[in-house]
Amino acid sequence: MNPQEVAAKPESLPPKIVRDALHPTADHKTSPMDVRQAIAELCPRFMQSFLSRLTGKALPGQEMAVRSGVTLLIQAAIWLVSGAVGASWVVAADQCWFLLPVFWAMSVHGSRTLQVQMIHQAAHGTLVGTRDRPRASANRFLGNVLSTILLVENFDAYRRAHLHDHHHPKRLSTSADPTVSLLRSAGLAPGLSVRKLWLRLVGSLVSPLFHGRRILARLQGQLGGSTMKWRSAALLYLSALLMVAAFTDNLLTLLLAWFVPLFPLYEASATLRLCVEHEWPAESFQVNGEVDHLAMTHGVFCGSEPPEHKAGLLAWTGWLLRMIGHGLARFLVLVGDTPCHDYHHRHPQEHDWAIVITQRRDDLAADQACGRSVYTERWGILTAIQTQFERLAAWRN
Repeated sequence: MNPQEVAAKPESLPPKIVRDALHPTADHKTSPMDVRQAIAELCPRFMQSFLSRLTGKALPGQEMAVRSGVTLLIQAAIWLVSGAVGASWVVAADQCWFLLPVFWAMSVHGSRTLQVQMIHQAAHGTLVGTRDRPRASANRFLGNVLSTILLVENFDAYRRAHLHDHHHPKRLSTSADPTVSLLRSAGLAPGLSVRKLWLRLVGSLVSPLFHGRRILARLQGQLGGSTMKWRSAALLYLSALLMVAAFTDNLLTLLLAWFVPLFPLYEASATLRLCVEHEWPAESFQVNGEVDHLAMTHGVFCGSEPPEHKAGLLAWTGWLLRMIGHGLARFLVLVGDTPCHDYHHRHPQEHDWAIVITQRRDDLAADQACGRSVYTERWGILTAIQTQFERLAAWRN
């Protein structure tokens, strides 16, 4: 059954048919689980924890060090600050300019992690506190502080849109979903050919007009905050950055060390991530319950199936280069817990989100033991985008 037939009458179809229509079987020589296992067989045991964090997928029975949400917040802040300090040194010293992209990457990793994990979890009320002792005021305060520092959408507005629209089972991936709004602003729409979708995506990533609109939207969202306190804080923060840079003759430093990674590079990372966050059905597809909702969300992991052991040097060199590319995608786009985003939509109020890699694995194993599973997965962000675009090209407005 093709996607259009599913869209026409989803309420009358068994959940498995809906899932199969939305998620075709991936073309792997081995199963998706075996991709991680195949990578594990190549490397010694001491590397397995690193490989699980790199790919976003834990091995069966693997124990991993537990890190708290506060620890992850501090680590992300260190990445952001270190990148900004390093880039500032490059500009001020006027040397080692080849290091500037490295420092930009550090800042993008830190800022995106602060948004997709920390601000996101604060919106769900799970950044700090426990299931028995939630700390709503602390979560809201931290969410507002981080949103102000990053100059992204005002936290209260983001929280309302995220909880009421993005997580609503009948609004996910519809025009009411903020994710769809951003992708449409990049020129992506149902019914376009795969080639045109790729051209529009790449064009938007380098388009001054697209980034200019995103900058204005973020500043308007932040300076138009819901309370005078946070509107004033955002205005003072932005004014202080500009005034200090102007009086110390460091406007170029501010531009290259802070604004470039925090705006155009940040937005490029965010747009690529949102391309693979959820399936994007046609407006006629009515999401009608939990199973359909979860079937539209899948894991996106970073790694490639290695070649046969007797493969030549060229095949192994190509695989190593692909793994480096997967590592960059993990560091710059699929940061934090985003490979396991499907687990989050199944357990949106999970307070132990910092160990989501093992939680998703255990949840999947429990499902399989019962003979059922709503989990699906793709390996590699480019493969995931291509699959999404093929799916999107099949729909018609």
